[in-house]
Amino acid sequence: VASSEWKVKELEASVKEAEDVIDEINKGYGSQIPAGQPELMAATERVEAFKAKVASFKDGVSKADEKAREAKAGKEALSGQWLPRINPYVTGMGQPGHDSAKYLIAGATEDANELARRKKIFDEAQTLYDEYSKAQFPDGKTQELEMAEEKLAYSLESFKKSYASMKESFFSKASKMIGNAEKWLDKEMAGDDGSTVPNLLQKDIVPQIKGIVASAASAAPEDKRAVEMNKRIEAIEKKDKELRTLRVKRIFMKPDSFKGPDLAAIKSAAADFLKKDKSGSTVLRTTVTSGDWKEERVVEHTDTTKTAVRYRITREVTAQIAAKTGGDVFLYTIHVAKDQRADGTWGPLYGHVMYSDPMLEENVNK
Repeated sequence: VASSEWKVKELEASVKEAEDVIDEINKGYGSQIPAGQPELMAATERVEAFKAKVASFKDGVSKADEKAREAKAGKEALSGQWLPRINPYVTGMGQPGHDSAKYLIAGATEDANELARRKKIFDEAQTLYDEYSKAQFPDGKTQELEMAEEKLAYSLESFKKSYASMKESFFSKASKMIGNAEKWLDKEMAGDDGSTVPNLLQKDIVPQIKGIVASAASAAPEDKRAVEMNKRIEAIEKKDKELRTLRVKRIFMKPDSFKGPDLAAIKSAAADFLKKDKSGSTVLRTTVTSGDWKEERVVEHTDTTKTAVRYRITREVTAQIAAKTGGDVFLYTIHVAKDQRADGTWGPLYGHVMYSDPMLEENVNK
């Protein structure tokens, strides 16, 4: 545009220069030049013709300038409609206008809740990008819009790849955990001799597996592997329930083994420790399963700075209490201990509930 305007001025200067020359000739020699002198008339006609062409060129430049301004305005207006819609998905943390509820993190995560949140943002951004891809920009796009478009396209593609990889990771992890659980349960069932108390799966294993499969299914709703895995989980739950029922039937208390004079005191203390941990429990029976005190002698630090030490002598035994808690009967295994004082006497008994197992009330006194 600038070069065209300069050319117009240059041409107009040439026309002015030619007209000035003809005027000087007419003023200086007009009385001496015969009317209709051919050469002067021809020169005048050429100047007028050139002048007309310059005017036409100038008009064309003016129209081109106007068209360019209209195109620029159209480009900025249309780009201005899309830029505010795209920017929230590509404006990262620390940048002006960042919106954590809209920003598309271009990667997946094992956190199921966070993954679902990112996937929701991705779906919104992908829908917008699909709509944007169909839009027409007859006058082009602004540089800002082109940069935002490039960022969004990259983020979408990166998330797709990461999401697909995470989906496979979920399926792989779930498959491994399911296989391990199946092997554990099959081994316990195969090794049952009719009296052994079976070992159980950890209570959080099945919920963990279910959560991972749910994440995988959410990431790939069309994938049938999730359906098959859920069927295997149902079978695991069934076997696990059978083992837990069998374990409850086979839980019995160990008889009293302790023969020392502290038997009654240990039982009383164990009951106190249980009631402190499980208020409202009703003690049905108590035994001390250790044959005698187990003594421990250690030199240990008494503070976190590890600047003070002590020589500790501790005696400990294990007790069992069958108690009714909340309508159910449990067998509680309790740690009971005492420390020797500096003067050689023994301090008060202390302890805590180590673990518990549900049991049948009919088995309490067997």
